[in-house]
Amino acid sequence: MKRILLLAFLLNCLALQAQNTFQVKLSGNGSEEAVAVTELPNGNFVVLSSKYVSGINMDFVISEITFAGGLVKSKTFGTTNGELAKAMCRTSDGNFIIAGSYFSSTSDYDLLVAKIDSSFNTIWVKHLGAVGGNDYVNSVYEISQGRYAVTGTTGIGGSARPSFMILDDNGTIAKEFHLNTNQFASPNYKAVYLNNGTFAFCNLTNSLCIVDTNGTVIKNNSTNFGIYTTDAMLMPGSKPTLIAFSDYGSLQGGTTSLTTFDSTGNTVVASKKFRSTGYDFAPVKVLPDNSGGYIIAANASSLSNGNYTGVIFRADSTGLLQWAKKYTPTGSAGSKINDLKRTADGGFIAVGLEGGASTTILVTKIDSLGFVQCNTSSFTLATASATSNSATQHSINAGNTQILTAINPTLTTLTTGSTVLCTTVGVEENTISEALQLFPNPAQNFISTTLKINTEVYTTIYSAEGKVVSKSFGNLKPQIDISRLPSGLYLYEIKSQDGKTLQQNKFIKE
Repeated sequence: MKRILLLAFLLNCLALQAQNTFQVKLSGNGSEEAVAVTELPNGNFVVLSSKYVSGINMDFVISEITFAGGLVKSKTFGTTNGELAKAMCRTSDGNFIIAGSYFSSTSDYDLLVAKIDSSFNTIWVKHLGAVGGNDYVNSVYEISQGRYAVTGTTGIGGSARPSFMILDDNGTIAKEFHLNTNQFASPNYKAVYLNNGTFAFCNLTNSLCIVDTNGTVIKNNSTNFGIYTTDAMLMPGSKPTLIAFSDYGSLQGGTTSLTTFDSTGNTVVASKKFRSTGYDFAPVKVLPDNSGGYIIAANASSLSNGNYTGVIFRADSTGLLQWAKKYTPTGSAGSKINDLKRTADGGFIAVGLEGGASTTILVTKIDSLGFVQCNTSSFTLATASATSNSATQHSINAGNTQILTAINPTLTTLTTGSTVLCTTVGVEENTISEALQLFPNPAQNFISTTLKINTEVYTTIYSAEGKVVSKSFGNLKPQIDISRLPSGLYLYEIKSQDGKTLQQNKFIKE
């Protein structure tokens, strides 16, 4: 009887303890700011940051932390000049592409793209751009095995243009094109991969400028819903969704606009904008939630002192606000979010900075309902309908980016301070599906699932304490080896790439 009651108690714990949360600060020497994050198959996270040293001397910092926020390792990647980190992606071979700008001088920034291995050692480094002009990398994606899309701003024909290039696995330019634009030249041009062979260019004045990897314009609207788009994605049904920064119409000054189109990109399905009194409210990232709505990260910049407050909020499919939360550590002058990703357990990971004049790297693991054990509080937002204005369309422009003299940055181990502000196991938003089964149960060496699916998924096993004991990404295996697990009760979970729970079952390892 006692064994039955114990099992019932553990089952209830497992049903609730499926999402871990934490908040951690990482600090080395100088002001630091995280710009990108990616999750590893083992549940750990790799964070790319910039460290300010002096003048134009800045370095990349790349760190690995555990799923509970503990520091595993950290290295700097730099030269005697400066390197401004902006983007990172994990590659299918288990390595990383890191990218940003290299400061050739105080008035000449170039493109910098590097591939490093899982131990953060250099595989190759590429130095590209226009001599005497400023060039920036702002996004990087692996679009197929060994082919990487790098987008940003490049000097072509004497003008700073939105740029797109594909590098092969040796870092050689395989293809490139640029956009013509008559708007003010910006260092923030980028394109967002929509995971269907197309990219949405951002920081343009028109709402949608979607191109494929051959440089063919797919959609080129002559309207906008904000001054500049900052991020885009595809909702189910191939519906383009974008967020933009705007300051016209009702809710004057510093608003975040959210707009979703139908699958043709012509008809607006939903359009709202959000603002907080006393702040400029600039959007950073938009992600789908698990129920047809949106998760949006934005930064509220105080109009009185300029300090930032990092905010994450949820809107439903019509743009109706559900909740808004901020995660600034107690006693801090502020916080900022530069990247937000969905995690394999259905929660989110946000990276940016903490502080004011001097800053440290801030990493916050959030559950699917927006909660963290510490430093979570509500944030007030007002909403209004967003209206469209006319905008300039952008056409494709040719041109070749110069290959510049190779630089030889060094990777050195960094003594990084790590302060875990809190860590816990959160509450799972999704209910456990009992329709799909595991067998045998109890099991000794292997378990199998009745789920049939042909796409890559995240497979995770949790202990009775809610800790991740096994995690993988890929096609489902006929059998899962559990022979090395200690005897006890476990939770088996399968999630899709967009975070949807496909299966959850408890099992006993004998």
